[in-house]
This record gives sequence, structure tokens and C-alpha cells, in this order.
Amino acid sequence: PELHGDIGVRVAGADDRTSEVTFDFRAADKAAVQAIVAGLGPEIREEKVRRPRCVTLHNGMLAPLAPVALRGAVWYQGEGNASDPKTAQEYAVRLRTLARDWRRMFGDADLPLYVVQLPGYREPSHAPAGGDAWAHLRESQRRALAPAHTGLAVTVDIGEAEDIHPKNKQEVGRRLSLWALGTVYGRKVPATSGPLPAGHSVSGGAIKVSFNHANGGLVAPGGVVRGFEVAGADGKWVPAEARIAPDEEVAVPAAPVVTIGHELDPPICFE
Repeated sequence: PELHGDIGVRVAGADDRTSEVTFDFRAADKAAVQAIVAGLGPEIREEKVRRPRCVTLHNGMLAPLAPVALRGAVWYQGEGNASDPKTAQEYAVRLRTLARDWRRMFGDADLPLYVVQLPGYREPSHAPAGGDAWAHLRESQRRALAPAHTGLAVTVDIGEAEDIHPKNKQEVGRRLSLWALGTVYGRKVPATSGPLPAGHSVSGGAIKVSFNHANGGLVAPGGVVRGFEVAGADGKWVPAEARIAPDEEVAVPAAPVVTIGHELDPPICFE
């Protein structure tokens, strides 16, 4: 296999217990290292890992916990996967795979997983067509909610333009706690989440976007719905004149494509 500096090799024996062997290919002869790996024996499976830190974190911090029973897990990560729109769009598959793997490891097919959506960051770019990888990753995080027993803590409103790791983690924790208290522990909470897009329909020259978790109705800051943009066949994006319809949907002029808050640091759509 192609070798890239330090690399982790995860090995598993017949009992499926795993351990990690790390080699420094910059300090060792390539043929000698391959001989070491080959000498592990036919009963050993090996897996080359492109980023050894992934294996180190999994084997060192997560695998030792299994099969301890968990009530749930939270996941706050994604910045490193938002380097470009294509990678960000692939994140939904990775996140769903992580959920399946953790549920398998801990023997609980319904293990709750609550995800922190990436916060607002930098200045708005007004380029929803594909310029903001962070926006694509937020959408991937939302799409990863398809399996049951998952939830999303939206944090676009508590980000910091100059800090990739905003300091207000107390509010992040509070929003995650609403999911846990309301869905795992059966507590009565005001709401487990803010409004999340659920679907759309076309009627009377308008697109109506429906939302889950619109408890008590949709309320826009100052009565003005912001954050919606539409594009025509020419691919040019313009802000949409959106309004809250009587059926608690948001109506925007019919267009081939509609986005909601698809920017690095989008405006706040609802209170």
C-alpha cells in the first residue's frame, strides 16, 4: 500500500478485540515495515488508516467503553470536514455511519445521538449556490437526522465571526439537554428543538416550506422573515420575499431552487 508518514494499522484477532500498531515510515525502511506488517500472521486482519489520529481516538477513548450501557451520546464536530462543498456534502453519510457503528458497539439499536450543528462563522457571503462549505455541512448534519432517535441542536445564532470555536458552550449544552430531557428522560420541556425544515409544496405560484418543531407557531424576529433566497433558471440568487402563512408554513415565490440560511453566518430566520 502507499505509505504516508506516520500511519496507524488497526489489527484484530479471532476474538475481534482490536489494538493499534503505529509505524513511522519516515524513519524506517519501507520494505522492513511491510515485512513487520506481513509478519502479524494470517489470522490477523489489518486496516490501513489514512489519518492515524482517527484510529487513536477510537481505540483509545471509545472502544474501551464498550459494551458499557449508555443513555445517549452527543456529537460536536464538523469544522474539519467543511474544507470544500463536496466533502461537506458527503458528511451526512459519514455521520449516519457513525451512528450505526456506535449503536452496534454498545448493543443498542435505539441509542440516541444528538448533533450540534455548526455555528455561524465569518461574514455572510450571500453565495448559497455552493460557495459556503460550512452551509453545505450544516445541511448534511440536518439530513443525517433521518434515522430515528437523533436530534439537532442549532447554533447558528451563537457563533462568533472571528472564532471557529465560540465560547458560549453553556447555551449549546442547554439546547442539547432539551433533546435529552424531552425524549430520553420523559421530562416536560418547552420544546426539544427550534423549527427545522420538513418539506415543501407548490401552490398558487408560491412554494410553501413546512417545518417540524414549530411549537407554538413560527415567529420571525421583528416580524420579517429573513434567510430565504431563490434562484431562477439563470442561476442568479436573490433574497426572497418570504412570509409566514396561516398554516404555519413559510411561503416564498415559486422558483426552481429555494435555500434557507445557506451561508457561513446566516441571518436568524425564527425566534
